[in-house]
Amino acid sequence: MFFSQRDEFIGKDGKLSCVFCAQVAYLLRSQDDCAGKWELSTSVGRPIMAAVPTFLQPFWETVIMPICVERLDHLVLTVASIEKTVAFYEKVLGMTAVRFGPGGNRVALRFADQKINLHEVGREFVPRAQRPTSGSGDLCFIVSDFDDVAGHLAAAGVESIDGPDQRSGALGPIRSIYFRDPDGNLIEVSTYEG
Repeated sequence: MFFSQRDEFIGKDGKLSCVFCAQVAYLLRSQDDCAGKWELSTSVGRPIMAAVPTFLQPFWETVIMPICVERLDHLVLTVASIEKTVAFYEKVLGMTAVRFGPGGNRVALRFADQKINLHEVGREFVPRAQRPTSGSGDLCFIVSDFDDVAGHLAAAGVESIDGPDQRSGALGPIRSIYFRDPDGNLIEVSTYEG
């Protein structure tokens, strides 16, 4: 049985443990649909309550399922100068500046199917980070042609501060090179190995 001993799931405080919540989430989450939908059945098709021992059933209503994040759509960088930031990211990383918002009063850097929204220090849009700070970012971008990155950075007058070195990406080993943008944000350009 998936659930076994009472002590594994109910702590001394009488509350459910993380082990229980993680196992319930595993059972309920639909493997085919990551849009925040949950299925109330186990992989063998019986109702989930049949798999929950009697001692856990009173807690069933208190189980909170996590949100199912699909991907990152955009992030926000707070910068000293939107103009300088746009020039750097267009020249060095090939991003495209786009205007959006009422009257085109906002600026973002678009690449692939994501974007970086830009806020200027002292002129941030609401809502915003609790402590918007220029130069606090640490971003990693994946590229398909890594061999030309070091040469491109040198030609663009951008100093590499580390790498190329092997690192760990979200999907496995990556080869990375590091540099800074005009605000001092750490930029990592990488490619997956193998």
